[in-house]
Amino acid sequence: VSPNPLTTQCSCTFISQDTTPLVIELVSATGHIINRIVDTEITPGTHTWSYDTSVLASGMYLFTATTTRSKLAAKLIVVR
Repeated sequence: VSPNPLTTQCSCTFISQDTTPLVIELVSATGHIINRIVDTEITPGTHTWSYDTSVLASGMYLFTATTTRSKLAAKLIVVR
């Protein structure tokens, strides 16, 4: 996730070696899913998604990326 910390927009890059379903969600620090950003099948390679964070309050969030093989999380800090 970059940039981090951020103010209005960020991008998330995910590299896959297989064709797989991918779900990327933005999760609050208390564990509530705020938004499902991506819910699609991806092919092998590098994939990047942008997300507008201008509506989020300052604080810490997590991006979670889930495939059939793994679940990853990245910390995201929003500052105003």
